[in-house]
Amino acid sequence: MAEEIWYSGADRRERVLDALERHGLDALLALTPENAHYLAGEGDFIATHWRVPGIFASAVGATGARAIAGREFRRDPLAPSNDVAFFPYTSWLETIDIRDRSDRSIAERIVAARTHRIARPAQFDLDEVFDRVADAVRHVAPRARRLGFDRDLVDSGAIARLKSRLRSVELVEASAIFDDLRAIKDPDEIEHLRRACELAELGMSRAIQSLSPGQSELAVNNVYHAAVRQAADDNERYVGFREAEGVAAIGLGLDAPGRVAPGQTVKFDMQVDIAGYHSDIGRTVALDPTPDQQTIYTALHHALEELTAAVQPGRTFADLHAIGSGAMHSAGFTSYSRGHHGHSDGLTQHFEEAPFVAADEQRPLMPNMVLSVEMPFYVYGVGGFQLERMVLVTESGHELLDTYPFQLALNR
Repeated sequence: MAEEIWYSGADRRERVLDALERHGLDALLALTPENAHYLAGEGDFIATHWRVPGIFASAVGATGARAIAGREFRRDPLAPSNDVAFFPYTSWLETIDIRDRSDRSIAERIVAARTHRIARPAQFDLDEVFDRVADAVRHVAPRARRLGFDRDLVDSGAIARLKSRLRSVELVEASAIFDDLRAIKDPDEIEHLRRACELAELGMSRAIQSLSPGQSELAVNNVYHAAVRQAADDNERYVGFREAEGVAAIGLGLDAPGRVAPGQTVKFDMQVDIAGYHSDIGRTVALDPTPDQQTIYTALHHALEELTAAVQPGRTFADLHAIGSGAMHSAGFTSYSRGHHGHSDGLTQHFEEAPFVAADEQRPLMPNMVLSVEMPFYVYGVGGFQLERMVLVTESGHELLDTYPFQLALNR
């Protein structure tokens, strides 16, 4: 049964507990920001960009207890308490709360709130950071014997610090567990991805509509980024917006003119980050495409349509890969070789997260997976092509999350 292959539960908290039980773990620890976000239900923007393992970490125990280790600045002292314990470490940031003090000068009020100076590190004292990480682990699993953590994604220094603080605990590689947990989305995660897809599509459509001969590649990308940011600013629906990402590329290789011109492909591969969740969609257009460009595009579009139509629970990722590649082979491109034809979307440090639509991924699709399915091709002497869309796997099939049409030739 597919339910037995993937972790089961009504939501991600239940699926985490199922994973702990299946693997005989007392707790899961995330040292990388995306996995920590997943376990904690909240993220840390600085950790996402600085990528220092441990500076934002979270742990979940077999009882469901949760804890975070992070900068003291990340939580307002007056914020209402929740069920996630917080273990702060000292960072470079100078913070103080004077909201209960209204008399005397501002300097006097600040000094009264804290009379002593604090010796702060230039950024982080990683020894103190991992002291707090160990505290978080002990909080969720006081007598832990086996601890799973995302070992493949962290450096040897982080591993050594963790081992030195949890000497009696067996540390178990759990990166694949995190990948599999994150593959199935909760409603709030799906909504973040849906909105991120909308924003990326809006920005991409504006950029495509703006294309004109002589327009620079930088100008095309600027239209995309400006359109995304303006839409996010104008609509509270996109309140979680963090970044517009991705790039539009004109032509391919040394033949690329760097400016929009007849007979040159303009490939869009675009993403948006909302609340840490990344969309990923793509289109390719051209002013007066050549016959070769149109032939390749038609084959890729047909292959993408066949692949997308097959997205439904029970079909394997390998099935989808075979369909996409097979369609290109049937169209005459018998040597077409592609490592994957898509990937899961979500909280990812790599934009593409597992599981992949690849020949060696024999597991089945499940409802509430969100995938980007894609048919790229890069042909020097012809151009670069990217046809990519986002789909939500439903109980009976799939839902398309993007709607912008696939058409190579621009009508001008």
